[in-house]
Amino acid sequence: MIEEILYNKVIISCAVAFLAAQLLKTIIDLDSRKSWLASFLETGGMPSSHASLVTALSASIYFQQGLTPLFVVTSVFSIIVIRDAFGVRQATGQNTKVIKRMIETLKLQKKLNPDQLQEIMGHTLFQVIVGVIIGLVVAFLIQFSDTYSGLFVMFGTALYYASPGLISNMIPVFVRRIRFLDIPVDLGKSWRGKRIFGSHKTYRGFFFAILFAIFLVYIQTLLYDVHFFWTISYINYANLGAHEIILLGFLLGFGALFGDLMKSFIKRRMNIEPGRSFFPWDQLDYVIGILAFVWIFKAPTFEMTLALLILGPAAHLLFCLIGYHLKLKKDKI
Repeated sequence: MIEEILYNKVIISCAVAFLAAQLLKTIIDLDSRKSWLASFLETGGMPSSHASLVTALSASIYFQQGLTPLFVVTSVFSIIVIRDAFGVRQATGQNTKVIKRMIETLKLQKKLNPDQLQEIMGHTLFQVIVGVIIGLVVAFLIQFSDTYSGLFVMFGTALYYASPGLISNMIPVFVRRIRFLDIPVDLGKSWRGKRIFGSHKTYRGFFFAILFAIFLVYIQTLLYDVHFFWTISYINYANLGAHEIILLGFLLGFGALFGDLMKSFIKRRMNIEPGRSFFPWDQLDYVIGILAFVWIFKAPTFEMTLALLILGPAAHLLFCLIGYHLKLKKDKI
């Protein structure tokens, strides 16, 4: 019985998608006054775990059986749940806020002593879309992995291949007190009355990030003979020459910061201050930049790309929360 459940990819896809959405919701809500358990069990909020679950259900059925009557049934069920999430339940939550204000007024007049009402019941359209994406990605990765161990190896391979870029993306924060190349990339110029990128995007950050990424690729060549690292290596690091190490490190480091630079350009146009949250692009910019440039050396597989689009934002959220609690960032995400 237990073994049948563990090897039923439909059940596992639904469970993982739901738990992933709830865990992400808990991480985003960590600095609230609620306990982590209350945040994990709460309905509503970002992202929609209901949308993740039903999307994973429908996608898993489609991947296994194709356009069958069962897929049609699960799809209709999914549409109803998703529509309810950002329609009826969201409206109910908004109405509850109004009712609570009325109740508080009566309470102050000592005419009523009500129990606390739950405001967060539904989701915005964006929260539902993120939930749907989580469900689709989880279902795809689980359905097309031969074994669970193979899934973990694939995640490890994607993360290890991109790790020099993922890690070097944090380097500008640690070198900001160095005066060398402390020159804004936009040279202080503006476009249509707004800074192009901002004074915080410097040539210093690019220089040290690229240098560190090249160093990490070199370390990967030294670790290639270790069985664990050999297992998760996407390329044969032992065969890389000096110029190939420099090229791969440059593409990973430059790609990560270029993605962040393009996001800063958009934020300046939208009057979003440097350091302020721009979800979900703050979590995706450097991953998209890495994927856009590393294909010049060797393009990751489609499965690795999906894995990076999951792992990259997850890692970014973790580091942002650490920076937020250390007072290094203004926003937790």
